[in-house]
Amino acid sequence: MNADASLSAAASPSPIRESIRVALLGLGTVGRGVFRMLEENSASIRAKAGLPVELVRIGVRDLGRVRGIEFPHLTDDARSIVQDPDIDVVIELIGASTLRSILWKGLSKRARAS
Repeated sequence: MNADASLSAAASPSPIRESIRVALLGLGTVGRGVFRMLEENSASIRAKAGLPVELVRIGVRDLGRVRGIEFPHLTDDARSIVQDPDIDVVIELIGASTLRSILWKGLSKRARAS
C-alpha cells in the first residue's frame, strides 16, 4: 500500500455510533464492581463521553458460576469478544497469563479487518 492509500484509509469516516459498546473480560470481584459502576454512573458517563456506554458482552471462565448479577450476554469465549468488530472497548479484568495470547490474536485480527 502506498502512502496516499494508507492516508485515505486512515481518513475514511468510521460509522456513526449511537453508543460506546463495551465488553468486560472477567466478572470476579473487580469485574462485578466495574459492572455496577457502569450501571450506577451511566448518566454521568454519558454526559462526559457524549454517548451512552452500552455493556454488550461479558467474558467469564465458568458460565455455571453464581455471580449475583443478571446479564444476558455472558460467554466463556474471550477470543470472540476481542475479535468482535462491533465492540469499541474491551476492559480486561481477568489477570490470567493466557489472556495475553487471546488479546494479541484478537487485536491483530481486528487490525487486519480495519
